[in-house]
Parts: sequence; structure tokens; C-alpha cells
Amino acid sequence: MPETIAELIQGPFFIGIMINVLLLGVLILQVYLYFATYKQDKKWMKLFIWVLFMLDFANTLFLVVYIYDRLIIDFGDDAKAATENWVFSTDPILAGIITAMVQCFFAWRVKVITNNIWAVMAICVCAAGNFAGALASCIYSTFITSFIDFTKFENVVILWLAASALADIIIASVLVWHLRTLRTGFAATDDVINRVVRLTLQTGLLTAICATINLIIFCSVPSGIYLIFNIPLPKLYTNSLMSSLNSRKGGGFDASERSASAQVKSTGVRTGQAQSRAQVFVNVESHELAEVDTKHDPGSDEAIGNPGYSVHPFGNGHGDRSQWNTGKPSGFDDVRV
Repeated sequence: MPETIAELIQGPFFIGIMINVLLLGVLILQVYLYFATYKQDKKWMKLFIWVLFMLDFANTLFLVVYIYDRLIIDFGDDAKAATENWVFSTDPILAGIITAMVQCFFAWRVKVITNNIWAVMAICVCAAGNFAGALASCIYSTFITSFIDFTKFENVVILWLAASALADIIIASVLVWHLRTLRTGFAATDDVINRVVRLTLQTGLLTAICATINLIIFCSVPSGIYLIFNIPLPKLYTNSLMSSLNSRKGGGFDASERSASAQVKSTGVRTGQAQSRAQVFVNVESHELAEVDTKHDPGSDEAIGNPGYSVHPFGNGHGDRSQWNTGKPSGFDDVRV
């Protein structure tokens, strides 16, 4: 039984949109975590993230509008199902802009980390080829509306997907190679480097593999199956970027903990010093009280007990309490506490 237009085109398109919407949900969470955690990032970085997010949101919105139009409004109309409209044509250009922006960001990161100008130039050239292919695909699809005739401009689609995959491979390869050269032999440092290498491979190679599969299926399978990989591609790029940015969270918390620990230790030192000074002050005070001159015979039994009182022994006419000397010793007036 021959496959219908809906099975050949709209079915893969619908599956691709479902994956796209799912990845949009993940992206919303990642963007929220970014702005909640990294409030001190530079303004241009935050603006860059906002622009990417709005482009991705617009991409998903246009795709949903297109599939609703074909499967609901034009339900059962095979002639409409076999063609696309201007809403569909927004997908290539938005995808090209998003992927080029992400790849240029990673090119900047490669420049900062490795200072490898040749690698940066190669990535930027691939990003430009990616954008040029996406722009050409958008223009062609505006005039060639039949999905069957898309083979007429497959060369620009191949340029779009091949340049995208090549840029991802260069980014992942350069970063992994450079990070591996930073190994020091210390377990803690090497463990951090290994985690960064794994993250780079997971984010960079994921988009490269998806773009490569998309390219192979587009060139070899005469149907819309490639749309399953093509439609979610922009979200994969943006999520990979946000994942790499949010992965700094672990390092940030470690730094905070180290700072807090250092602060506690520093505070403890200052507290100990303050307590030490207070203890010296008390000792001096006790010393001053011990050397108060009571103006009595040193050989007598006076000045025993409370230094504020002179106690005479009972007997010899001193048994009457009215005769006790309860005055303050003259030397006590000189004490300063």
C-alpha cells in the first residue's frame, strides 16, 4: 500500500515538532536556572541568552502554527499537505541564525581558552557557511513550495547541514585536545579536567551527530524522515550552550564554600585575638587589686579577705562591730578598671 502525503511529510514533521516542544521546555528551565544563579554575568551575555531564547520560542511557535494549519484547518486536503507556506519557510532561517550564534559563541570560548586563532577562523567560516545555507534554503522554499521539488536545492541544504556538523566537530576536538594537555598529574585537578572534557563531548558531539544524521537521511531517503532530526536541531544547539553555561554552577558553589571556609577561619582568628586582649585586661585588673596599699601594718592580719574591708581579730576590745573599719583603702581610689 503506497504511503500517503501525511505519512511521508506531515508525520515526521509532527514527530519533530513534539521533540522540539519538549526541548523548549528543557530550555525554559535552563534559562531560568541561568538567570537565577548567574546574576553577576555581564549584560551582553544576558542579552545574548535572551535573544537566543526569543528566537527559539518564535521557531517553535511558527512550527506549531504550520502543523495546526495542515492537520486541522486543511485536514484531508492532500494538495495542501504536499506543499509548504511562508510559516514553514521561517524554520530554515531561524535555525540558521540560532546555530550560527551558538557556534560563534563557542568560537569565542575557544579563543579565550586556547588562543588558537586558526581554529577560531575555521569555526567562524563554518558558522558563516551554515547561515548562508540556511538563508538560501529559506529563499528557495519560499518559491518552491512542493516538498517533492525540494531536491532542486538540495545543494544549499547540504551546505547548511555539513557546515553545521563540521563546526561542531572542530569545537569539540579543539577544546578536548587543549583540556587534555592541561593535565597536571594531581588527582583533584585531573578530575575537574575530565569532567569538563566529558561535558564538552556530550554537548558538542550531540549536535554534530544529529546534524550528520540529518544530512545523511536527507541525501539518501526520499521522504520527510529527515525532518525528525531537522526540526529539533535549533533547540539542541541552544540547550547545549545553556548546559555549558549552567555547568559553572558546581565550580561556583565550590568557590563559595572555599570563601566561606576562609572567612570562618579568618573570623576565628580575629575572635581569638579579641578574647586574648580581654583576658590580658582582666589579668591586669586583678593585678592592680592585689597591690592595693591598705596603710596597715604588713605584719598584721588586716587586709585579709575582701580587699574593700579591713578585718580586725576579735578580742582586745575589738569584738564590737561598730569598731570595724569598713572604709575603702586609700590606695583603692587609684585603681582604674
